[in-house]
Amino acid sequence: MDRYRDSLSIGNCCGSTIFHPWLRAIVCPTMPIVVKGEICDSNNQLVITIPLRNVHPTKVDVYSNDLYVKVHFPPYFFEYDLYDRIDPEESVASIGEGLAILKLQKREPKLWDKTQYTGDDIKERRQKAEEEQLKFEKEKKHSKLVQKREKERDLVRTQITVEQEKRESIQKIKDKELEDTKNNLASWSNEIREKEIQAKLDKQEMESKQFIKEKNDSGFFTSEDYSSATKKNSIGTVIFTDEDMVVKNTDDLDQIKLESDDDSDIDVEAIRASVRAKLYKDDSPAPRREGTTNVNISFSSRGSIPTTTARETEDEKWMTRIKLIKAMHARNEENKTAEIKEGETSETLKEKGDNQFKLGNFDGALNAYHDSLTLDPLNYNCLSNRAACYLKKQELENCIKDCTRALELVEREETIIKDELKKDDGLLNDRLAIKVKLYARRGSAYSVNDLKKGLEDYESALKIDPQNTKIQQDVDQLRNMLNKA
Repeated sequence: MDRYRDSLSIGNCCGSTIFHPWLRAIVCPTMPIVVKGEICDSNNQLVITIPLRNVHPTKVDVYSNDLYVKVHFPPYFFEYDLYDRIDPEESVASIGEGLAILKLQKREPKLWDKTQYTGDDIKERRQKAEEEQLKFEKEKKHSKLVQKREKERDLVRTQITVEQEKRESIQKIKDKELEDTKNNLASWSNEIREKEIQAKLDKQEMESKQFIKEKNDSGFFTSEDYSSATKKNSIGTVIFTDEDMVVKNTDDLDQIKLESDDDSDIDVEAIRASVRAKLYKDDSPAPRREGTTNVNISFSSRGSIPTTTARETEDEKWMTRIKLIKAMHARNEENKTAEIKEGETSETLKEKGDNQFKLGNFDGALNAYHDSLTLDPLNYNCLSNRAACYLKKQELENCIKDCTRALELVEREETIIKDELKKDDGLLNDRLAIKVKLYARRGSAYSVNDLKKGLEDYESALKIDPQNTKIQQDVDQLRNMLNKA
């Protein structure tokens, strides 16, 4: 039974009772003062009332198992070996108004022959009861833990079910919208197709009317032929071919009868030639001359071409890359005086610096990293390693500068290749790992003189990698230091 601090009113004991008179305390300079209380026994409960003797309720400790009760309120002490078993989980201790009242619930409802056990095996009985109580507490704690985990699993299952139903609902909406869009698109496509067909028919009819008008103006058609041609054209029978550009489904030119009083004055062949010339015009360009011809081609500026948002984004990426490369070449030109052996590259120099760092030669590692960055100023991995060297040498400002510069390069590169990072988890994890190192190293450098800034960087690293126990320990340590400051 745990410690209680509640002040409750004292209830009356019911049932048959057994009263034990108050006994005077025996004062001993080296032992606590033993007190005794009043015992009230009933079928269901055993009530023990103990006077606190002006001791404040906050200084009262109560312990109980199913066979033993102890109350300690310095310098006084009360203990009682129970005759039979009680249920500590259902028992209540009320402390206040100068009294400690223990209401002990019996496991079996009955009156005891006596309330206190006085056998010779009291110590063994107490020890056994205490062991059973400890075992019960462990089982209770384990049961609570199991129930808590099961409740968490149920919450996770419920959340998964809700999310699944939500996804299915969203998918149904998407499928319906897709189906509606397809139907609308098909309907729109059919309308466009019908309009195109109608436009072609209207165009053919107009060209046929124009053709007949030209022939009529030239005096080639009679009124009877005109009516016949118009009637045939109205049902779409006038067709032009590229081969001879003649009017099909009509009478041949040789069979057309001209209306004239004097046929001898009409040059039929001339009329035929004129009509054919109007029907068929050769608009093809003249053949090229022999020999070579120089063709001048000019390209407009890419910036003046209207572009879509997607292409503008792509152009920005390439322009950023070009600027980075130009900056790298400019720095290389400025550092031409560096003594770098022929054939050495940025990566080989970085590896040389890594080896010197492992050997503890931080000055040699710094020289190698410096030469590597001379060849490739955008190598943020090399900047991170050089920052580690500066941190070892306690050159804190240089460490902070290298970490800050490396973080800027990583974030700038992430902006450029953000689409690739979404597709490649390995590429993304590499950049997250280097950012964790950079925040931790800069945080270490800041922490020497500014605990607040150092904690901010460590928290940024922990936000990226929450499972990193080492960083979590450093964050806790910095927080404690800040609280003490």
